[in-house]
Amino acid sequence: MAGGGVPVGETVLYAQVIVPVVRAGEVVLLRYDQLVHFYGFGITAWLLWHLLRRHFPDMDGSVSIYAFAALGSMELGAVNEIIEFAAVVMFPQTNVGG
Repeated sequence: MAGGGVPVGETVLYAQVIVPVVRAGEVVLLRYDQLVHFYGFGITAWLLWHLLRRHFPDMDGSVSIYAFAALGSMELGAVNEIIEFAAVVMFPQTNVGG
């Protein structure tokens, strides 16, 4: 939640470049936002895998359990992006976007 509100130099934490792996115009690979999303939805995938393994023990060790966990995490990531987009459309001063 601090990404759009914490100033860092001329920008906000959301847009801070951690390591400039790829830089092509406005597209920069490995910003703070990308790192937080990677970590957060990696944890989400692990949590979904754990829940599937606990509630459906027959799936343990199968390809399906990993596929469902990965797809579920991607779905939650897409919902998160839709919420971020809606916030930017409704409140333009969120300092989030790009």
